[in-house]
Amino acid sequence: MAIRLTLTTLGAVLRRYYTGRQELVAQLGVTVVGIFLWFGAALAFLKIVGFGDIAASLGTAVGFIALGVSYALSEMIADTVAGVYLLRDPDFEVGDRVVVGNTEGTVNASELRKSRFALDTGDTVVLANRDVESKRMRRANEKTGE
Repeated sequence: MAIRLTLTTLGAVLRRYYTGRQELVAQLGVTVVGIFLWFGAALAFLKIVGFGDIAASLGTAVGFIALGVSYALSEMIADTVAGVYLLRDPDFEVGDRVVVGNTEGTVNASELRKSRFALDTGDTVVLANRDVESKRMRRANEKTGE
């Protein structure tokens, strides 16, 4: 019950801070904190019922597994971190005209892992946020419809 109350409170606080399109950041934060809290509660429960050695072994094993998973998903994690920065960046909004590498277009959507751009040809290009964050340049005072 304490974990649910903590997650509900954290969610309310983060949703006040991260509004609109940044709400994905709040959801990600609540999910990550929830995973850690529930796992800690499970290990504490095992310790209380007398399975302390199993809890220690399980904690160590999960740590090694998490290390392997984080290495395997390093590009996805890089996309998510870059997505958080892009969602908070006032210079990267839907409707902005940007250049990313050799691609020039209008920002249609920016999510945690990828961003979508409308090209002048009418095509839509989807790029990983790690590429967008490192290679983007905003066209000065250009928004569609202005």
